[in-house]
Amino acid sequence: MERAAAEADVVSCATLSTTPLIEGRWLKPGQHLDLVAAFSMSMREAADEALRRARVFVDTEVACAEGGDVAIGLASGVIARAEIGADLPALCRGAEERRTADEITLFKSVGAAIEDLAAAILVWRGQAPASRELACHTAHECFVKGIRRRPDSPPTRKSTGNLIHRWSERAPPHSPVSK
Repeated sequence: MERAAAEADVVSCATLSTTPLIEGRWLKPGQHLDLVAAFSMSMREAADEALRRARVFVDTEVACAEGGDVAIGLASGVIARAEIGADLPALCRGAEERRTADEITLFKSVGAAIEDLAAAILVWRGQAPASRELACHTAHECFVKGIRRRPDSPPTRKSTGNLIHRWSERAPPHSPVSK
C-alpha cells in the first residue's frame, strides 16, 4: 500500500478501518488524500502525520465532531480548528483554492446527502464533459476539484473511483445520462 499511495496523485479511502491505513510520510507534494469513511470516533483511515502535513477540508462541520480522522486529530491536538481550510458549502462558493502546486490537501467526508444529489444532478443534466471521462468522479470532486488535483495536471479516470461514470454507462438508452 505504501508504494501505491506514494505514486498516486489522489488517494481515496473508503473503509471501516479502526487503525490508520495511510501514513503521513507516504504523501508526496501536490497529492490529495480523500477520506470518505471513518464516520465514527473509533475509525481511522489516515495517521496523525497525514493530518499534520495536509491542508484539511471537510464536507460538513459534523466531520470535525464525529468524523474519525479529523475529529480525533482535533480532540488530541494534532491539528487545530483554525487549520481546517473550509467546509463544502464554502468550497462551493469558491472560498478556498490550493495555495501552491506542492500543497498536500485532505478532504474528509462523513457523508451528506447533498453530495450525492449534486453528483446525480450533474450527470442527469448532462453537464459532465462530453467525452464522459468525468472530471468529477465523486460528489466531493464535483465541488472541490480546485483543491483535489494539482493545478498543472488534468484529472484522470485513474485518479479516483468512477462510480458516476459506470452508472451512466449502464443507464437505459432513453435516459438523459446514456451515451
